[in-house]
Order: sequence, then structure tokens, then C-alpha cells
Amino acid sequence: MRKKVLEPAISKTFKEAMLVVKALGERYIWIDSLCIIQDSPNRSDWFEESTKMHAIYANAFCNISATGAVDGRDGCFFDRSPLLVRPLRIKIAGGEDLPPGTYLCVDCDIWSGNIDNAPLTRRAWVVQERLLSRRVIHFSQRQIFWECRERQTCEIFPHGVPPQLQQSHEAMFKGIDPDIEGARARERRGRVSHPELNVYELWNSIVEAYTQASLTMEDDKFVAIMGLAQRIQELLERRYFAGLWEKYLADQLLWSPARSRGMVKPQKYIAPSWSWASFVVPITSPCLIRDTTDDNTLIQIVDLDVQTINDHPLSQVTSGSLRLRGSLVRGRIWKEISDGGRLGELTTVKYDIYDNGKLEQVDYIPNLDVSDPPGSVYVLPVKSITYETNGGLRARGLLLQLTGQCIREFRRVGTFQVRDLRVQNAHTQYVPLVDGDPLSADDIWLDGFKLDGKTLDTLTIV
Repeated sequence: MRKKVLEPAISKTFKEAMLVVKALGERYIWIDSLCIIQDSPNRSDWFEESTKMHAIYANAFCNISATGAVDGRDGCFFDRSPLLVRPLRIKIAGGEDLPPGTYLCVDCDIWSGNIDNAPLTRRAWVVQERLLSRRVIHFSQRQIFWECRERQTCEIFPHGVPPQLQQSHEAMFKGIDPDIEGARARERRGRVSHPELNVYELWNSIVEAYTQASLTMEDDKFVAIMGLAQRIQELLERRYFAGLWEKYLADQLLWSPARSRGMVKPQKYIAPSWSWASFVVPITSPCLIRDTTDDNTLIQIVDLDVQTINDHPLSQVTSGSLRLRGSLVRGRIWKEISDGGRLGELTTVKYDIYDNGKLEQVDYIPNLDVSDPPGSVYVLPVKSITYETNGGLRARGLLLQLTGQCIREFRRVGTFQVRDLRVQNAHTQYVPLVDGDPLSADDIWLDGFKLDGKTLDTLTIV
């Protein structure tokens, strides 16, 4: 049944987008806010259509992007000076570092300033719309840009933006389609290539770009990236759990926030603590896969359970738990305030392990998910890396805290790395206190956990 859209519902941006459609000789346009019933009972239509986003954008003829618009009142077309899109050529007599000749003077931030840092691009929903589309016409405030699987162009550079002026998003844009030669850009940089690891690295880049953008509704965290997750799932043929993939899961657990200060916890439950989606903050290194073997993995995954809305595995998460076998060491973290002289007080983080009744600082370096130190923690080594020079080992892992809700149940509070120590020595040398242990109150929740740094015990992270 057809329904007429009332004129007030058509914003300036929508009207001008329709003019673009006609100019391109096309007949149809998809606008999410008009084509999806936003206020349907239990958001049923919204959830149903959200699962189709990857197909809608991937199969569309072109994506019209009002990139320079702050909201629907700005439209696609902007008043601008023709001089902004006129090539500026300068004759130079030459000098010590520059031979004589005619040079083209352009803004070195032409792409990042007009596209990557534009108002629309800062919206999280736009990340998948842009990457899934075969072609994108960007209407920026200064000129029109074009982006597709093969090239990036603009009015100043109609035949292609010079590579040195392009941005890293190009590799992601082309990487969605692995048949495009540009998806192999990382191989040309001299890196060892593995087709499957390339896809994981692509997901890594997507998560980093996605978490730098903002969402109006926290509940949309997984839905707004669902289309990209579906595309990656087609390439990997792996199961997806709250932003992570079942294969190489240990590596993916070692994501880190780009910064610890200013970390924001969602007001509602969005994801389990082991997922990068559990914080509202830019994420770096959500996937540190270095090879295709599990020889350096120090944990064993027992079970992974994630519940979602409507049982769609890529949709909004309602609960999640990870059961694994690993060896824990117990310690604590605190801040030390020192006199910084002219710089004032300096705050540092100390990380210590209880060793045979003594408190010994060891070479463990924490990276906390929150700015305030959590006090008592449990160290779970996850991966080891062998140094090629001296054969030494470096361990990386998770910092955990007991939830105090269920036996052997923990939540993630950060990650750590230990340098220049063999993993087995780092485990067996540092053992918890037996008598007078200030952390003995935790024992009721540990339920006989060995804590000797070498015994694999089963625990749950929520």
C-alpha cells in the first residue's frame, strides 16, 4: 500500500538529493528515515530493515552523501567561490631543494578536511554506508568528491586525487571487495600477506574508524555496524560474537582504548567487558593477529555465549559471557603522586605482584580501561611473543577483577604486557601470600583457584 510522504517531512537535503537522482537518470531513492518505520512497535520494522543494510548499500547504483551538511537544513549544495575549484599554478625559478618549473599548489588536507573530518563523516552510522556502497558522491562545503572501488576524485583532480593526498580510508573502501587490486595495498608495503589475516586487519581498521565516530543512541552500537559485520562474515565464514570473531579470539581480546582518560561507560548494557563495544571511546588494536598458528596462545576457550535481540547474531547484545581456561596471578594497581617540580604533581601507575609474603614491583606494564586504578586485580596471560634477537618472551594479557556476583566470575579492567621475562618464569616466580594476604577476602569467590601462575583453571569473564 502506497502512502504519500507529507511535504514537511522532506528536508532540504532530501529534496536536493532527489534532484541529484533525476540528474543521474535514475528513478528511485532510498532514505533510511523515510523508508523505515522509525516508531514501529518494539522497533520491529527498524530491526528487520537493519539486517538488510549491507545489501541495500552494496547493491545501490550510487550513494548520495551530504558530507558537508550539519543537518537536514543544510542540503547538498553549498554556495562557494569558483576559485576554490580552480587549479592554482605557480611558476618557480628554482632553488636549492626545488628545480625550476610550474607547480600546482593545493591543500595537502584536501581529502581529510573535506571528507574524513566533515560533519556527516563523524556519525557512526555513515561508516558502513560509505564503505559498503560501490560509489559515493560527496557534496562537501567546498567542492564535489567522488569515491569508488577504483579511485578518489574531486573537481580539482577529476582524473584522481594524487596518492599522497589520499587517506587511509581508501584501503578500507577497496578492501571490502577483495577482488579489487587496491585491497592488496598492504602487500606492496613489504608486509607478509595472508588472505585471511588481511580480512581481520580490515576489520581492525573498520573498528578503529567506527569507534572514532559518534552515535546518538547507545543501543545502536552493533546495529549501526551490522552491515559491515555481515560483509566480513561472508569473507571469513566465521561466527561473530559481540564485535569479535570466533577464530583467533585470543588475539582479539587484547584490544585497547586509544586513551584511558575520558573513558565513558554506556548508561545501558551494550556489551560484555571483553568486547571493545563495552566502552564509548576510540579503540586501537582490537585485533593483533600475527600468524595463523595458536602456538603462542596461553588460554583455552571453553564456551562463548552471547544473547542478542531477535536471536540475530549480529544484532543488539543483551548479555554475553566467555568461559576459558587460563592461569592467574594476583596483584594490585595504585597511583603514586610524586613531586613534579615546575610541572606540579605527576601521576604514575604502579603494578605489583605479591611474591612469597613480599610486595615486589615487576616489569608488568598495565593499560587500564579506566582512568582510576581498580585496586586488586588478577593477571591473565593470553599471548606470548618470542623475540627474534635473543629468544626471550614477552607476554600480553588481560587485567581482571572479580564481579562478586558469581563464583569465578570476572570482568575485564584492562590489558598488560610484560617485557624481557620468560612467561613460565613470570608465572612460577610470583606466587600469592598464604597468611596475612590482604586480598584473602576474594577467596570465597575464587573457589579454590590455584593462583600459582602455571595451573590452568576455568573462569568466566562477563
